[in-house]
Amino acid sequence: MNDIMMGTSLPYAERKRQGVRGRIPHKEESLSQQRRRIYRLVSAMQSPFDQHLLLRQLQEDNPVLFYDLVRHHLPELLPIIYTPVVGEACQRHSDLYLRSHGLYLSWHDRDDLDDILESVEQEVDVIVISDGERVLGLGDLGIGGMGICIGKLALYSAAGGINPARTLPLCVDVGTNNPELLEDDSYLGWQAQRIDGESYYHFMDKVVAAIRKRWPQVVLQFEDFAGKHAANLLTRYRDELCMFNDDIQGTAAVASACVLAGLQQAGTALCDAPVLIVGAGSAGCGIAAMLAQLAGGSERVWLFDQDGVVCSDRSTLTRAQQPFARAVNEGNSSLLETIRQVRPAVLIGVSGQGGLFTGEVLQAMGEVCEQPVILPLSNPTRSAEATPEQVWAATGGRALLATG
Repeated sequence: MNDIMMGTSLPYAERKRQGVRGRIPHKEESLSQQRRRIYRLVSAMQSPFDQHLLLRQLQEDNPVLFYDLVRHHLPELLPIIYTPVVGEACQRHSDLYLRSHGLYLSWHDRDDLDDILESVEQEVDVIVISDGERVLGLGDLGIGGMGICIGKLALYSAAGGINPARTLPLCVDVGTNNPELLEDDSYLGWQAQRIDGESYYHFMDKVVAAIRKRWPQVVLQFEDFAGKHAANLLTRYRDELCMFNDDIQGTAAVASACVLAGLQQAGTALCDAPVLIVGAGSAGCGIAAMLAQLAGGSERVWLFDQDGVVCSDRSTLTRAQQPFARAVNEGNSSLLETIRQVRPAVLIGVSGQGGLFTGEVLQAMGEVCEQPVILPLSNPTRSAEATPEQVWAATGGRALLATG
């Protein structure tokens, strides 16, 4: 790391040796002095998005100070550098792009991936990779998914102690199906319909093979891939590298922990608690699979999406949905009626549909269960199925709640 990245904490003698006198103000600040000064600047900003931009710039210019600041103010700054504020940064990624951070592997470079990765001098312990097809609850953002990779790795370093110099955000650019991005002159990704089918998997084979060749011991985390690809990619490469999919496995682990804690508080065993998961994509199926494993079977877990209860007669059932598909006569297209039919003790939202848990839906949960566990997990905030205030108001303060 270049010593000038230490900013005003670089000792004067070292500035002279490095030949950087005049490029830094005279005063030698301690790291704690720098941190307090920058924190005052961040706190003075009225807009969380402006705070995000300042912190991203600080991460680029002075990573030592950035990580020291975030570690000392993690609860306050976590939602600024990651969700929910990172969602807007992803949507505006091309407009905000000033310098390279991470790697963009384009479909057009598919025959030169080894050369591209060999050109990266750093050794890497952790890669977060995304193709940007399903970013948070915002949909297809193309290379805007890079913002998630950058933000997630920043958290791993600030909270998990991983050396940031040994992390790599990586965006796979296979096009976009977002019509706004296809028509936007400022969009910096490949403006074409997404590569799909066997061509997509052939390209991903090359990407993973190149990563394995360059960094055989790396941890590879998949982030924000569409449900139709997420589980397939995990199965396809699980024996080639140490890897996981955060949407399937990470979200499932955290959500399951919340469910278990809530049910313990309510005095109910998981095996006796019907669970209704609204959203049958990679996150919903991942949560369903883990809860079924913990409960000893899938009988009490229900999946619900825009077409109603996931039933066995669907022609579009994914492999991950199949264990939870209900008989046709158990299906219902109404969320409210499904709640009254299933009488769930747990309601989980991973739909990306803001406000989907209406007052009537939440009241029904309070009617069928004395202390319902309700998890509106979608984010950013505008995509959340309900707010905590709405949940508590509709259930008379009886609900046990965790949000995304």
